[in-house]
Amino acid sequence: MFIPKDFDKAMVGNYMKFQEGQNTIRILREPITGYVYWEDSNGNIVPKNKMAGEGGKPMRTRDFEEISLEARSAMKGFAAMIVWNYQMSKIQILEVKQVGIINSLEALVKSKSWGDVTSFDIIITKTKTGPNPTDVEYSVMPEPKKAMSKEVKTAFDTTKINLEALYEGEDPFSNELSPIDIEEIAEDLDA
Repeated sequence: MFIPKDFDKAMVGNYMKFQEGQNTIRILREPITGYVYWEDSNGNIVPKNKMAGEGGKPMRTRDFEEISLEARSAMKGFAAMIVWNYQMSKIQILEVKQVGIINSLEALVKSKSWGDVTSFDIIITKTKTGPNPTDVEYSVMPEPKKAMSKEVKTAFDTTKINLEALYEGEDPFSNELSPIDIEEIAEDLDA
């Protein structure tokens, strides 16, 4: 009565969060990987599994060697990718830090039967196993290979996302070109 039609979809941001139950995605581009830890608003490293609080921000890097010894105790590995979230009918960034999901996706890539993860949909199921927020299990299941739908392809072709901006703490949805993008454009012009 009070909630407009499709209100849940209208309130969705640019980053995908797993909902309880099945989450169907299509990975649209090869992921970026690295390490992430959090700093609070004063620049202090936040211990693993603690909240950074207001003003806290993630710090990402490609290389383990770039992280201080203090930050290494608070870091997690991550893979960030551009996905089509079927539940929300939207392109989003999915940042995965769960080792089980990362290992399952890597196994699909290495499989002779599956290979290119952009050629099929993937269902990631989130199951609550207890009363605590960390009491969660995930399973990963590929769907049969099929061509990307016209809707997804059009959305992907018209959405500008620079995943590399995550390493710099910048907004990947910003329309401004990063130095990496400028270098790639210059290389294309020279070729």
